[in-house]
Amino acid sequence: MSFTVIIPARLASTRLPNKPLADLGGKPMIVRVAERAALSGASRIVVATDHRDIYAACEQHGIDVAMTRADHPSGTDRIAEVAAALDLAEDAVVVNVQGDEPLIDPGLIAATAGHIKADVPMATAAHAIELLPEMFNPNVVKVVLDKEGCAMYFSRAARDFTVCNVGAAGKAPAGAFAMQLETDQVELLKDRACRQPLASLSVAEGIAAVAGIGNPARFFATLEQAGLNFERVALPDHYDFAHNPFAAMAAAVILITEKDAVKCRAIKAIKNDPRIWVVPVTARIDGALAEHIVEKLRERPIA
Repeated sequence: MSFTVIIPARLASTRLPNKPLADLGGKPMIVRVAERAALSGASRIVVATDHRDIYAACEQHGIDVAMTRADHPSGTDRIAEVAAALDLAEDAVVVNVQGDEPLIDPGLIAATAGHIKADVPMATAAHAIELLPEMFNPNVVKVVLDKEGCAMYFSRAARDFTVCNVGAAGKAPAGAFAMQLETDQVELLKDRACRQPLASLSVAEGIAAVAGIGNPARFFATLEQAGLNFERVALPDHYDFAHNPFAAMAAAVILITEKDAVKCRAIKAIKNDPRIWVVPVTARIDGALAEHIVEKLRERPIA
């Protein structure tokens, strides 16, 4: 299939300044990324940047490059500006290749593009996590899939997951082990320093649990396990809270998810509501289970 690769690249990196121009064997990183993308079979590869130095480096090495505005909040927005300028067809497939992936597998790029079809307007590449440190590393973004392989939600935190296939390669799974979700305390939306045990709310009356996430049932189940009686309010997924759903609620205590709290803290009328408490959820695995998994991983043959 035909597809276009657009590589967003900005010079202002917090962790590694001038990262796109870092020298990798005599060529800037961004050029190395574009060269790998060129092996994917893409009909066109374009670097989208907001800095003249990156633009010049790409031109010097014969890489197609486009200047964008500097105020884009994300690489996706930068790509959208370039895609519009390229006047692509409405059904054109555009692949976002990160500008800091000089060793990316070209086949992975093509395979990701190949997933796009009428009923799948967006796709992303992911792989199974097999090492515990990666599971709990916030720099590794995790995705939770449904049984059809469709993404339910993404998170940097360890969320709902099952560790399986930890036996030697080619053998049956050694077992499926579920991590337990724990919620010990809640924190006040308007003041994170104000905390109290979740269990202390079990005697409260008029509790409402509000969730604007893809699978609110999991959030509600966690609260049920804590022994709470509450009204369930499931909002549409990715609810932006521009319309304040709490204003008309008579509940004395309102519990929301960490994901929703990020949006709520940006809205003054909601942020200052003293009834709203955030429910942080963490994952726990017992030591014996951790040792078992690590031991099985050590048994796996190295290819």
